[in-house]
Formats: sequence, structure tokens, C-alpha cells
Amino acid sequence: LQRVGSQIVEIHGQHDDRALVDVATHRAALDAFGELEGAAGKVRDAWEGVSAAQEAVAAQKALVAEALAAEEYARHTV
Repeated sequence: LQRVGSQIVEIHGQHDDRALVDVATHRAALDAFGELEGAAGKVRDAWEGVSAAQEAVAAQKALVAEALAAEEYARHTV
């Protein structure tokens, strides 16, 4: 409700310039002004894909590190 309210109700006061400091509000306003919501959605989807791929790579690197440590231990103890 707070997020929606901040978009539909404009209150003028001492700190009314702070809406532009909020990155999400500022970005959404710029995207709406430029009629770029569709492109912004595509970028968001692509970024989510990149983030998921980076997490998968990090997980695989951790598995490789564990396997190398186990191999080193086995070589040392045998």
C-alpha cells in the first residue's frame, strides 16, 4: 500500500524533492516518460538471467574447489 500510495498521492512538504532520490521511483518515472516500460522489462528479465547464471557458476566453482580439496587430501593420506 505504501508503494502504491507513493505513486498515486503527491504530498508537498519540506522533503518533497526526496522522491527523485529513491532510485526505483526515479527509474520508473523516467521509463514511463520515455515509454520504455517494455524495454525495461526485457532488461530486467535479461539481468535476472545473468544473475541466475552467475549464481550457478559460483555454485559450480564451489563444487570444484571441494573436489580439489578432497583430491589433495586423498593424495596426501595415501
